[in-house]
Formats: sequence, C-alpha cells, structure tokens
Amino acid sequence: DYIETQISNVQAVLADRSDRLWIGSSEGLFSKKLEGSGKDVFQAHLTKAKLNAVSLFEDDFGQIWIGTLGDGLYVYQPKTGASRHIGPKEGLPNGNVLSIDGLGQRVWLATLAGATQIEYGSDMLQAGRLAIRPPDQQEGLGTNFLYKVFIDSKERVWLGTDGKGVSVIENGEVTNYFATEPANEKG
Repeated sequence: DYIETQISNVQAVLADRSDRLWIGSSEGLFSKKLEGSGKDVFQAHLTKAKLNAVSLFEDDFGQIWIGTLGDGLYVYQPKTGASRHIGPKEGLPNGNVLSIDGLGQRVWLATLAGATQIEYGSDMLQAGRLAIRPPDQQEGLGTNFLYKVFIDSKERVWLGTDGKGVSVIENGEVTNYFATEPANEKG
C-alpha cells in the first residue's frame, strides 16, 4: 500500500501495537490510524516542542519514545497526551538520539556520545523513577559515535558504530566486530 502525506523529510517510522503509524521528521511527530479509510490524514503531536524526530520506539506501557537531533528525548503517552522531556538536566549525556530500543522497563539509546541506558517505572511521565547511565564498558566500544541500537532475543545489545564496526554488549562485556578488507583476488 501507498500512503500519501504532506510530511517531508521522514526520518523515522513506527507501527505501534494499536495499528497507528507514527512518523518522525524534521517537522515533528505525526500519527495516522491504519484503517484504510482512503484518506490519509496525519495528526501532529507535541507541536510546542518543535521536534526534529529521528528515532521512535514504543515501550511496554504504550508510550512513544522520540529521539531528536539536538534536543534529547521525549516520552509521549498517546492516550492521555502526557509527555516528559529528558535532556542534559535529567542526566542525558548527549542530545542527539539516533536510535532507541528497549526491553521491559529499560531502553538503550545510540547517540553521538555513546550508548546510554535508561531504567524507568510506569510512573515516569509523572516525574517518577528514571535512572540514566552509560554501560559499564562504554570505553570498550572504540567510538562514541553510534548510529543504531538493537536488542536481540537473547537480550544482547548490538550497536552500530561510525567506522568501528558492530559492537555487542552481553553480560556486561563488550565484543567488537570490525570490518575486514576483502582479500585481493588474483586471476
């Protein structure tokens, strides 16, 4: 299917468990119910924040985590409209959140200052529990510029780096997989 939209510079896409399509762009955060009505109308969210949304993630509570370029992280509850901004004041080491993934009450962020882990509770939008910290083995990643984070079925955290290959964090240990130069074929 093809969805028409007036939203330009789409940088992130998420289909949530309520069959709603979320789009993050340099123009902000938008959603559309996937109902096949024939008319593609997107609703804008968090318009006062003027988001440059580059990454999206839905947690177990149905909250949408929005990573931005330069303005940190926003967490938004679509059912109530409640939101929370997480930036340097809350302990976020970098405002460029390029990728988000999570499991349970823990999310991981890939930023331009390394990986960040956030543990939170169901009350986080009411200024509840929030613990922000880099992984214990951050220096083992080889670079602070991370573009992608992915948590696999074995709860390993995979990180796509800028020029230093792929790193995985498992049981607190970092393993790096570097790209190798192809063998020079003769003949």
